[in-house]
Amino acid sequence: MKKIWVLILCALSLWSCTSDNASLTDNDIQEGKWVVSLYIDRGVDITSYFSGYLFEFKEASVVNATKDNVVIKGTWARTTDEGKNKLTLQFSNPDSFADLNEDWIVVKEDATAIELMHESKEGHIAQLILQAKN
Repeated sequence: MKKIWVLILCALSLWSCTSDNASLTDNDIQEGKWVVSLYIDRGVDITSYFSGYLFEFKEASVVNATKDNVVIKGTWARTTDEGKNKLTLQFSNPDSFADLNEDWIVVKEDATAIELMHESKEGHIAQLILQAKN
């Protein structure tokens, strides 16, 4: 009987870690503007680094972050790795945007938000939530 409970608990813990995706398409992401509503890296909230920036995902893997008419260009790609949907972001500058340069696991996504998670090789966890901006 104890083995059954252990198996049930293990199954529940694995189920809770799986992706809950509404599977946005590239077109869905490209249709709007997005803001960073939460960014926690190693337990530290760094959301304010990206305050005021509007992110636009464009064709040809281009992403623009705009604030006060200043545009920061980067690239983006959606991939699948080991059965996990990923969103890869890459910005060359400014230095504060280097924090975004990861292959983020898509934890949850829908038309209003994209929740992302990254675990470094050292085991450090980062959480990023992009909120749709109307």
